[in-house]
Amino acid sequence: MSFARRLRGLAFRLPVITLAVAAALALVGSSRIGAGLASWLVAILPVDPQSADPVDAVTVAATLAILAIGLFRRKRLARRLAIATFGAAALGQAVALHHPLGAALAVACVVGLARSGGRYRVESDRGLRRVSIVAAVAGVAILVAGSVGNDAIAAAPVGSPLDVLASSLMAGLDGLDPTGIFVPERAQGIFEALELAARLAVLVAAFGILRADPDRPPPNLLERYRELARRNARGALAPFQLGGDKLLFALPSGDGVIAYGRAGREAIVLGDPIGNPRDAWRTFRAFDGRCRTGDVEVGVYQASEAGRAELEELGFRTFKIGEEAIVDLVGFELSGSRRANLRHTVTRAERGGIEVTWRPNGLADAEAARLLPALRIIDAEWRRRHGPRMGFTIGEFGGIDLTSVGIALALEPDGRPAAFATFRRTDGDAWVLDLLRRRSGATPGAIEAAVARAAVSMARAGDRQLSLGLVALAGLTPHAGPAESRLLAVAVRLVRPVYDVAGLLFFKNKFAPRWEPRYAAVRGRLGALGYVIAVLRLHLAPALPSRGRETPALRPDSGG
Repeated sequence: MSFARRLRGLAFRLPVITLAVAAALALVGSSRIGAGLASWLVAILPVDPQSADPVDAVTVAATLAILAIGLFRRKRLARRLAIATFGAAALGQAVALHHPLGAALAVACVVGLARSGGRYRVESDRGLRRVSIVAAVAGVAILVAGSVGNDAIAAAPVGSPLDVLASSLMAGLDGLDPTGIFVPERAQGIFEALELAARLAVLVAAFGILRADPDRPPPNLLERYRELARRNARGALAPFQLGGDKLLFALPSGDGVIAYGRAGREAIVLGDPIGNPRDAWRTFRAFDGRCRTGDVEVGVYQASEAGRAELEELGFRTFKIGEEAIVDLVGFELSGSRRANLRHTVTRAERGGIEVTWRPNGLADAEAARLLPALRIIDAEWRRRHGPRMGFTIGEFGGIDLTSVGIALALEPDGRPAAFATFRRTDGDAWVLDLLRRRSGATPGAIEAAVARAAVSMARAGDRQLSLGLVALAGLTPHAGPAESRLLAVAVRLVRPVYDVAGLLFFKNKFAPRWEPRYAAVRGRLGALGYVIAVLRLHLAPALPSRGRETPALRPDSGG
């Protein structure tokens, strides 16, 4: 590594480390250990971490920590506020406190930030940017006014404007009395309130740094995105990529579309990009660049083997998250040894009186009206046994129009529904299994009979393929693969009470499918935890309280 490159790296890290250390010491400065460290760092750090007031300590620590995080995320607004902070610290250390080492370190941080502006390309929320700047200016103004007023009430000489500004800024940064001069008790409370208001204003300014920069595409472009997705989406994830809970991104030209969900700062792309490979991956690169500029972390859920190779070329870290079961329908029958277990289960159910009705185009209106109450009861019972409503890659019964999706009904001899399965078309000759529901106490094998008879009917109608969906955490081993996959393999045992991987594998293996691996993709190991939390939030979104607002989609990158 060249000396110039190391110097640039130091210029980037020095302000972050300085702010982080000062924040930590501000938080623990009142303790015995913190006070001991602070006593010899007071002349070195640009910001004095000592404060006896816990409120002052918390506000100062929070402000400095947020600035450090913002710089680490390469936020432009964080750089501007950090330059202002270190500039104020340099002035205060040189003029008010006469600490040459602290002033020199502050100047070094300012120079480093000024010379490394090209590293800071991440934007913050546009609306909050203005709020942050106004709050920061207001906080400094309050401190200066408080310092002048304090001197006036105490009948002390105000001093030069430079002295007033320096002492005021150091008070705001350090949580100290701006003058150290005794003032009447009645006035002291006023100035303490002003100081607190100033620090809170600066803290609000700092919080504006961490908010991501969301954009909303114009309605005419959004409709174009949806049309592109409807025209080009393929594969088992296509119906879910087109779901109303997904956000879309596309470029002004080309057929590529990105379908994704947002959870906090995470944008989770569902499956491979939509469209022909050339346009699709060009669009993904633009989407990734746009997200990084907007302080949004990109992850991919259920990438294919081909998608995995593309993602690794783009610098993503990939790891296996499960396997998808795919049934080839050409010549699909229940006869033969491969599906003997399934055939015996279906035969036993049919001997018990189960009769399966397959409706590839959905239920007729009158049929749906008659059966819907019983199906709702089955769905409610199922969710009580198997957990809350889920989304993202799992259909929700309340959101499905039973007159427009394929549905297989397993009926008891008295006509009551015992179980049902819903299916969605993915291509002209392919399907994906969506919902599986069985009534408590129903004839054993009813749900297998519903899926099996639907698959036989699909095959006889000339359909090519049926996906039984992903079995998350399947096919993982704690002894091989990336660290993330090994950790997920260990997690299989922990989640067994709520998610039975072995049971799902046993059920789907009855249909003798072929298994294809599916992958997650993140930017480095540090992004894995945020990715997992985001995926869980997106799947559990239907069961979580709604905040009553839509997460804006990202605007297309006009640069292509």
